[in-house]
Amino acid sequence: MTMGIQFLPMPASSPRPVEIVRARKVAGLTQTEAGELIHASMRAWQQWESGARQMHPAFFELFLIKSEPGGG
Repeated sequence: MTMGIQFLPMPASSPRPVEIVRARKVAGLTQTEAGELIHASMRAWQQWESGARQMHPAFFELFLIKSEPGGG
């Protein structure tokens, strides 16, 4: 029996830096704003975009959800 809950597809692995940059730009946000949206620092966001650190898939999923119109 299903309860009507729909689950979003989860990324199988960490997003690539190009995907992080693209998602932020599509949302029309600065690195600071994107970080604040998911409670991360601007520096962490910069490191994710540069590839110096890998973004956990959960952070990327949270960003995608919260940056959708009406998602925040």
